[in-house]
Amino acid sequence: MKRAKEQAMRDQKRFNSTSEGQRAMCTRAGRLATLHLINETIRKVDPSEAYDRALIDRLTGNDAIDSLRDLLLADYNRIVAKK
Repeated sequence: MKRAKEQAMRDQKRFNSTSEGQRAMCTRAGRLATLHLINETIRKVDPSEAYDRALIDRLTGNDAIDSLRDLLLADYNRIVAKK
C-alpha cells in the first residue's frame, strides 16, 4: 500500500513538471482564487454566511470546486436579496 502511494506521488510530481501539469495547476489556482473572492464578498455583506478559507483551500477535484462556486453564488444572491 505504501509503495502504491509513493508511486502515485512520484507520478503526480512528474505530471506537475510537464507543461500540461503546469497549466492544470494554474487553472486550479485561478479557480480557487475566484472562490476566495466570492467568499470575501459574502464576508463583507454578512460575515456569518462566509465559509472558512481552509475549506476552500482543501477542495480537490473540479467537481468540488464547481459545486462550491455554485453554492457561493447562490448564497451571495440570497444574502443580497435579503438586504
